[in-house]
Amino acid sequence: MTAKMRAWVGGVVAGAALVGLAVYLAAVGLDAADKSASVAGLFVAIAGLVVAVTGPRREHPRRADSRSRTVR
Repeated sequence: MTAKMRAWVGGVVAGAALVGLAVYLAAVGLDAADKSASVAGLFVAIAGLVVAVTGPRREHPRRADSRSRTVR
């Protein structure tokens, strides 16, 4: 898949999500939508915190280091 095609697919998915959000908002009303968004925001925040904490601790594969070779 080319980069241009990925951009189009991403735009279509984002547009569909926006339409789905508008339909949901119209169906349940502002109060229920606000409560749902608060709960979803909580889970997104927790996931972001987990990624921020575990990201720097992640081990990267080490390449063969030229310093480990002995010079003759």
